[in-house]
Amino acid sequence: RKDREKENRREQILAAAVTIMSENGVRGLNIDRVAERTELAKGTIYLYFKSKEEILATLSVRARQSILKEFQKINDSSKDPIEKLVDIASANHNFYK
Repeated sequence: RKDREKENRREQILAAAVTIMSENGVRGLNIDRVAERTELAKGTIYLYFKSKEEILATLSVRARQSILKEFQKINDSSKDPIEKLVDIASANHNFYK
């Protein structure tokens, strides 16, 4: 149960960071805002992440894993190579947008 609670708290912090960035941009993300959004003490945030940069790195890895899965799904489809290329370019464009 304790591990599940820790993971839930970690996810709560990451979700708050995503919300803050969508409202204020990457430069608007800071630990104080995450603490305020999650209603956790600032020190509690630091128990889960060493810094704002670690939060960003975690979210970046997740995003890249997600786009890689999308690319793999497109590649495994039965479409012809040109259609796959178009779909990959479209997925890549949407990812960066």
